[in-house]
Amino acid sequence: MTVRRHTILLAVALLAISAPLLAATEGEVIRNGIEVDGKLVPLPDGEWKLVSQTVSRSGALNSLTMFRLSGDAVTAAALVQTAGAGSSTAWGKAPACERSDLPLARVRYASDHDGSCAWTALVNRVTPKPASTADSTLDPSWLAALATAENNRWRMPPSWSVVGLRVSDPRDAVQIRYAFANKDNLAQPPDQAWVDVAWERVELGFRRRIDGLNRSGFVGGHLV
Repeated sequence: MTVRRHTILLAVALLAISAPLLAATEGEVIRNGIEVDGKLVPLPDGEWKLVSQTVSRSGALNSLTMFRLSGDAVTAAALVQTAGAGSSTAWGKAPACERSDLPLARVRYASDHDGSCAWTALVNRVTPKPASTADSTLDPSWLAALATAENNRWRMPPSWSVVGLRVSDPRDAVQIRYAFANKDNLAQPPDQAWVDVAWERVELGFRRRIDGLNRSGFVGGHLV
């Protein structure tokens, strides 16, 4: 799995990811965006620490987990999952994208060879399952990140607002979950406008077209 950090130029709250500068390593602080296996993944405002990156035992799933910290408190998390080299990219729609009991669940397009969907959820804790049906266990990167948090005595929030996005085509597939700590343990439904911007940027990053995007970025909204 290839992971690269990007230097970002922000002007008038615009998000633009530059050419990769150096390989990111575990423990490194990342701002605004990261390259994962050739895809550009946008990150909300703040400093993100790359906590773990793993390859599933079957080789079908690459994943990495990042935390945003304030002191010893984890205020946000991001789990990025991509299809392993030579593995199937026919992930289909995420089951959550078709649920009717979530604050938001939408399918932008879906066919037998590509798809794009998004969902939001309010959860007590984040225990994500692998994006690919090739694996049946919890995501190894997330489990490793939880162990790292425990070893460092980082405080995990008791509840989260989660935004999930999945994009796939015949050549590749990516699923990203952004999880934000709910303030004062109060459930905060994810902002739909924020989700729409995130969704657009993930799709553009999936196709490496995020550099020229001239629209408002992640900055702003209660989820950043």
